[in-house]
Amino acid sequence: MAAELAVAVLAGVRIAKTLRWIMSHLSRQPELAVCTSWRSVAAAAGDPRARIPWLVSWEPTTGYCGSSEFRNLLHTHKTYEVSLPEGRRHLDWCGSSRGWLVALNEFSNLVLYHPFTFDIIPLPPITDLECVKAVHDSDGNIVGYRYGKDHEHEPTQPGVHSLGTWFYQKVVLSCDPSQGGDYVAVTIHYDANWMSFARSREGCWRLAATIADGSDDRYADCVYHDGRFYTMTLRGVLEAWDLRGPQEPSKEVIIADGDKRCSRVLTRFLVSAPFGSLLQIRTLRCSRRPRKVKVEVLEVDVKERKLVS
Repeated sequence: MAAELAVAVLAGVRIAKTLRWIMSHLSRQPELAVCTSWRSVAAAAGDPRARIPWLVSWEPTTGYCGSSEFRNLLHTHKTYEVSLPEGRRHLDWCGSSRGWLVALNEFSNLVLYHPFTFDIIPLPPITDLECVKAVHDSDGNIVGYRYGKDHEHEPTQPGVHSLGTWFYQKVVLSCDPSQGGDYVAVTIHYDANWMSFARSREGCWRLAATIADGSDDRYADCVYHDGRFYTMTLRGVLEAWDLRGPQEPSKEVIIADGDKRCSRVLTRFLVSAPFGSLLQIRTLRCSRRPRKVKVEVLEVDVKERKLVS
């Protein structure tokens, strides 16, 4: 346990150093670090610093978020507090996509929250997911959830909010919902073993895939790139998903066997680069110096189905 913790800390230090290096090179052109959706909504809201990346943080002491701090990455000493409107403070942040914050409400349901207009778009309820079943009291109110392939588990803490605090690992959108038209939301959930999606016009979660029972693999990341969703597992299996309707979802396996370094890999991330490439960023233990951590950036050659260094 101590060795694993030491490696995790070293990985965090190495990533932090890498981020500092990246930020030092963005000082002249900070807009390169900001997604176009965030830049457009921030500019529309009158933020003169919309070209510069921001971090959002909050105090997790109460379990809900009444306000958040916005911090400019190039001026970290200064913060701006943004309070949520009354009636919308029972939110717990769990990610962001396409210029929207992804939040968890008091019933463990996912919602999209616009940080400048305060608009909220509810995603389908958690009970739409095949691995979750609601528990009702005598009056028909939902008082908790059971979860698992056969709904065999109960949360360690009672209530409708406790499940959602750990259940979702990532949410990715195909486009900015405020632009109108259809969009697709994908969530990696239940210990990163399940992948589900929801089309806005359908209004329900549908199961796309699960990691096989007994496997030591799990989903590491998901990204929307060039019209498709791409998922990658910790072992390096890469798949491309076409979730546009009305047809059933289709899957193309890009890298079926992962890579030979899976035993040394700590984390993997997928990045849709602004210059059109799909990148994989992975951190791994050095083979001869196991207490050292290396960060690698590789390009995914989708046509040739391989990674390019």
